[in-house]
Amino acid sequence: MAADAVPDEGRVRLVLSEQRAGESVLDGAWWPRTRHPLVEFPLLMAEVVTVIGEVERMSLSGSGWLTTPRAVPFDRHRVEICWFSPNDQHEVVVLGKNDLVLELLVIPPATAPIAALAAMAAASRGTSATRGSQVLANHGVLHSGTG
Repeated sequence: MAADAVPDEGRVRLVLSEQRAGESVLDGAWWPRTRHPLVEFPLLMAEVVTVIGEVERMSLSGSGWLTTPRAVPFDRHRVEICWFSPNDQHEVVVLGKNDLVLELLVIPPATAPIAALAAMAAASRGTSATRGSQVLANHGVLHSGTG
C-alpha cells in the first residue's frame, strides 16, 4: 500500500501507513516537488484514489502554495479544494466517497532529502499521536517559532 519515499523524479513522493485505522493521527506523508497546486494535487489524487476511491475534496492550509484554486480538475470531474487547515497547517485531509479519509503530513518542497525522508517515515508508522507540524519540528524541518 505504500508508495516509494525515495526522491525519484518520476514518482509521487508519498508514503502511507499500513495501519490506517490505528492510533495515529496521520495516515502517511506527502512531499510535493513544487508549490503549484494545479501540478501537485492531481498527482497526489492519482495515487490516493487506489486507497480511498474517487477523491471528492481536499482540505489544507493555503500557506506556502503559489495559488489557492477552489477546485482542481481530476479524472473527468473537479475536486473541491478547501483552503483552511482543520487540524494542522502542515497536513492535508483528502476525502473520498463514502467518507473515506486520508490525513497526510505535507513536507515542504524545498526540504532536505534526509530530513524529509525521516519525517515521512515517522508520519507513516501508524502509531504516532503527533500532529504534522510537530513531526516536522522533531526532524529539523521546522524550527521554534515557525509553524
